[in-house]
Amino acid sequence: MQIRVLHIVRKMHRGGAETMIMNIYRNINRNKIQFDFLCMDNEVADYEKEISELGGKIYRVPSPENRKNKKPY
Repeated sequence: MQIRVLHIVRKMHRGGAETMIMNIYRNINRNKIQFDFLCMDNEVADYEKEISELGGKIYRVPSPENRKNKKPY
């Protein structure tokens, strides 16, 4: 059975946290653990091609900052 881990990020550009996640992703046993990403932007980011090549999935949701009816939670 494969474990899937969902990382929630704004974008997968080459920032500090994103690069750390990718370094781990490249070196884990992807037969046992697979990373997926929830991105809050429609822009295609730097790491997205590599994520797909490594078997990860990318899900997109609108950024909370771009909502038309901003209401406090």
